[in-house]
Amino acid sequence: MALLASIDFLPRITRPARAAVSKALFIAGCQFALYLAVVSRLGGTRLPLTVDFPTFYYAAVVYRAGGNPYDLSLLGKWAKSIGTDVYPLTYPPTSLPAFYPLGLAEIHASQLGFQLVSLLCLIYIFFNVIWTAEVEQWPKSWRIVSLVALISFYGVYENLRNGQVNIIATAAVVFAWMRAREDGRGGEVVTSAALSIAIFLKVYPVLLLIPFLIRRDFRVVAWVALFAVGDVLLAYITVPRETWQTWIFKVMPTGRFGSGSTCRGNRLMCSRSRTARRRS
Repeated sequence: MALLASIDFLPRITRPARAAVSKALFIAGCQFALYLAVVSRLGGTRLPLTVDFPTFYYAAVVYRAGGNPYDLSLLGKWAKSIGTDVYPLTYPPTSLPAFYPLGLAEIHASQLGFQLVSLLCLIYIFFNVIWTAEVEQWPKSWRIVSLVALISFYGVYENLRNGQVNIIATAAVVFAWMRAREDGRGGEVVTSAALSIAIFLKVYPVLLLIPFLIRRDFRVVAWVALFAVGDVLLAYITVPRETWQTWIFKVMPTGRFGSGSTCRGNRLMCSRSRTARRRS
């Protein structure tokens, strides 16, 4: 990998952006090829369901139907119908509108689209890291180390294999970061929208507002707050009261159901074993 990373890809390309694109495509392709190579060993004519995606898909389907995605008995029936284990949803109800598009297609088609979006987001993330290194003229040794790290970073494969939203959320954070670096007038809305998407998917990016507070960029903070209010209002209008009550009283106090839960697809039951693996 170090040898491949040290090669100047496409030497005729002189523009930093084009060079960054070629390297980003190569690195993201390596990560996605690893994912495809592993899952293809499981056989079948289509990609098997991942660990976390069925949870997101289930939440989208139930949300569109006006049901309660935190109902374990309903989750158990659905897990049995698709024949796979499904982990209970622990995301807040305010995240349900973000998952809505996933329920517009059959589960395997939806997962394929989700993984392709993740791949595009991965290319975007790598492009911006590599392009920044090219433009700012990082030392060649730093760039080689960075390329090797991006190629071999196991967390990317884990996100693809598990069907998690972290890559998409990270792409939103990177987009906001790049817009904030430009420091141009009128970009606060776009920066805030990208940060808001990351916060809706993974709550902890809200901590990224601290640098904006330190630099007194209160417009970004205000726009994020406005988007958050809009998301809460949308969820309040579209999410049934029973769903809010289940999440507030059963999920929010511990961040999960009991000490660990999963609904088995091979039989109609939900277990709460302490050894059950917790997924974020």
